[in-house]
Amino acid sequence: MLADHPWVAPLSAAYPNIGPHARAFDAALQRLVDATGLLDTARTGAHLAVRQFLHGCGGAVRRAPESDFCLALDVLIAGIEAKAEVQAETPATANA
Repeated sequence: MLADHPWVAPLSAAYPNIGPHARAFDAALQRLVDATGLLDTARTGAHLAVRQFLHGCGGAVRRAPESDFCLALDVLIAGIEAKAEVQAETPATANA
């Protein structure tokens, strides 16, 4: 679709919450990120990273192979998990 309608890709970057299910997606993503145990700023960063990753992949004119997408998503999730582990091991006063 994006190859036939290249004007759509810039819209998804300029207006990332476009579409009827954007709020439901954002709420579901927030529930997942909340479950990680990350602190406030790290939760915000994780939320933004996942959202931008998924929107960026959806706005790509040339789709990456599914195996590349899955590997990139696994790396992103591993980073979020590593950050959550570090925060869990660090006293709360050091995370503030």
